[in-house]
Amino acid sequence: MTAEIVAGAFDDVSVVLVNYNSRAVIGQCLEQLRAAREIVIVDNASSDDSVAYIEANFPNARVIRNRHNVGFGCGINECVQHITNPYFLIVSPDVTIDAATVAALRTDLVRYPDAACIVPILKAPRDSLQTWVMGPGEFQQRNETLDAGGPFCTWFVTCAAIVFRTDAFRAIDGFDSNIFLYQEDLDLCLRIRRAGHSMIIAPHLVAGHINSGSAPPSRQLSWRKEWNFAWGTYYVIHKHVSARAARIAALKCIARRGPKALFYALIRDKKRLLRDFAWTHGALSFLLGRLPVRPR
Repeated sequence: MTAEIVAGAFDDVSVVLVNYNSRAVIGQCLEQLRAAREIVIVDNASSDDSVAYIEANFPNARVIRNRHNVGFGCGINECVQHITNPYFLIVSPDVTIDAATVAALRTDLVRYPDAACIVPILKAPRDSLQTWVMGPGEFQQRNETLDAGGPFCTWFVTCAAIVFRTDAFRAIDGFDSNIFLYQEDLDLCLRIRRAGHSMIIAPHLVAGHINSGSAPPSRQLSWRKEWNFAWGTYYVIHKHVSARAARIAALKCIARRGPKALFYALIRDKKRLLRDFAWTHGALSFLLGRLPVRPR
């Protein structure tokens, strides 16, 4: 790729991201994207000094401060309201992606006019490659090792690092605002497919990714992740299949994970207890019609 193309990577590509206590990683993320002419960041009521750090070190970034944590999807929707370019990059604060990769993603997306979005392969620490895929009619993503000769269509793409056509994203009203965290990308992918668009994985392009590294780890965040992943899963099944299918799936989760949570409590395995009890509680909360708690 020529230096001119790389230099112009952000001529018509905006950068959007959601910050929540991401001071430890967001500097590495934004440094790679410093050349972007339009960066919009929604801060979800962070309690660390990340906003001050961003404003001091990346003055070209526009920071929108929320009084409360509205979650990932709503935060991205808010960002997209303020961009002016025909393409935009969603990037998680724990992702590093350089201008050359952004330029290549944008070039490939232009090459496929029916595609709404395109993603690179993610590379985790210790050289672990992540290719999250899902088949038609499925609701569970899995990490696969694929030997693809070039870009290929898929039924699911992760939104940790993704280039979108702005008009395609806005046409389906962006992320579902009912989902606070996790599985908003699954719902978005299902709606993209129903709108007649394809989604592309570019296996020759790579971005770095620290799994769950956007905020400092804690038991509270681990609980929130597992609970919302469970609730979001059954919400998406209810929305895209039927209420009956969602109830059956949630009841199966409770029957499987509830006894496991009790067992882990007896042997004092706190990590697995938290995981399975959070999933059980999330499934039960969905069945009872409770919505995700949005921290204040």
